Amino acid sequence: MRPTELRCEYAVDPLGIGARQPRLSWQTPAEPCGYRQSAYQVAVAASGAALRTGAELLWDSGKVASERSVNVPYAGRALASGERCCWRVCTWDREDRASAWSEAAWFELGLLEADDWQGAWIAAERGISAPLLRTEFVLAAAPARARVYLSGLGYYELRINGAKVGRQVLDPASSYYHNDLELELGARVLYASHDVTGHLRAGRNAIGVMLGNGWYAAEADVPPSPCHRKAYGERPQLQLQLEAQLTEGDPVRLASGTGWKASAGPVRYNDYSHGESYDARLEQAGWDTPGYDDSGWSTVQEAAAPSGSLRAQPLPASEVVETRAAQRVLRPRDGVAVYDFGRNFSGWSRLRVQGERGT
Repeated sequence: MRPTELRCEYAVDPLGIGARQPRLSWQTPAEPCGYRQSAYQVAVAASGAALRTGAELLWDSGKVASERSVNVPYAGRALASGERCCWRVCTWDREDRASAWSEAAWFELGLLEADDWQGAWIAAERGISAPLLRTEFVLAAAPARARVYLSGLGYYELRINGAKVGRQVLDPASSYYHNDLELELGARVLYASHDVTGHLRAGRNAIGVMLGNGWYAAEADVPPSPCHRKAYGERPQLQLQLEAQLTEGDPVRLASGTGWKASAGPVRYNDYSHGESYDARLEQAGWDTPGYDDSGWSTVQEAAAPSGSLRAQPLPASEVVETRAAQRVLRPRDGVAVYDFGRNFSGWSRLRVQGERGT
């Protein structure tokens, strides 16, 4: 028997956490009935191999007489930004009989210090609702490991070499982006971490990001507070950093800056309560792939950084979990169709239509 359900900061194998002393949790063996933990031992190492051999451990708690199995704080040597750690645990029962070691789990830190961020906040020119931002770069070899850290305000969609990265939508989570309230709220700007190792390759690569207003910015026709809300920023903006370790050669860092390009895209209007206008005629096929002709695009502009502290997003992102078909179609008058999906939910419409261009 061995402990199971290992968690770090409540998550399974979390990537990009912001805790300097991550909290570790586990479940004790379920059998035999009545098992009660009397002690535990946690081991943390820089790799699975080091964990198995017990050599050069980052932390060995030793045998600790305690029934505690939730939120045990890491107490080893100080951890660095981007560091990945493997860990496991064993426990003792009331008769002082040791369990087997658990299966190994892991956690990885994000960027912990403000100085770790080398990129600038960038934005498209004012008046573009949901801008497309892109850049290209060359890697001398395929990466053995690559991470992208980014905050795209208010929402972002990250794409590399023609493919969307991750399953999250409406990311990052909303927050107080500025320290301009007379409250001790500790304003934060949240960023996400992505494992992009499989998205990159030797040779030329392209990164593309589509931005949206979210809670951060607002369209010009959205009424100000108190009728609706006061926008935190004047336009969507982005800060991004890529950290890659190649299979051969030195580490590579790519950061957002004025070398990026920007353009309007097919989303002409977006507001989280007023809806979205999408013009498929304005799609730019291949804009997120290497070799795309962006000569007609504008150079991005540097944007003022929000005054809130940049923090790793600590909660699970929203994801698409279901696709529903309409239950019925109502036609209250000519030219109007109301699609009833049978329940309330948050999501997007998927339409397939035929008609004249511009309809």
